[in-house]
Amino acid sequence: MARVVRFLLAVGASVGLVGIACVAVLVFAWGRSSDPDLLDPAFRAPAFALLARADAATAGSYTVAETARPAWRQDGLFSLSRATGLTLTKSTSAQGCHVPKRGWNGARAMDVVATGSADEQRTFYLYLKDHARAHGLRSGATFGKPAPNALGWDPGHLELPGCAR
Repeated sequence: MARVVRFLLAVGASVGLVGIACVAVLVFAWGRSSDPDLLDPAFRAPAFALLARADAATAGSYTVAETARPAWRQDGLFSLSRATGLTLTKSTSAQGCHVPKRGWNGARAMDVVATGSADEQRTFYLYLKDHARAHGLRSGATFGKPAPNALGWDPGHLELPGCAR
């Protein structure tokens, strides 16, 4: 399927932004799951404990946007990132923690979207950033090495450290 996505991106690029946009719709629309049962229990328990604390400690709340991804979707997002210059992911299916690997009991990463006002969302993401390590997790809010009171490029992403190896 990853080859199909790369082919569609090449064809889409040949007809310009409209073609790439059509491929983007396909990649974004199919294969998305927010099912927490698809998460490895070693990740699921601390992740939802952190989210419950963040929900209680801030005025914001959250929605689970994505848990496990099929390999073709991860590779499609990676290819789309390269074709458009937008950072959707920096990982292929071989590297990404959303794609369950042999020996795992599910995905070891998830994406959440904070709800509420812009300030409530920021406060929620900063809470995840500041408290993820205490739960044995890594927050995407640290990606790109942001300043202490700033957010990295993927603030709603949580993963088990080292899962991308």
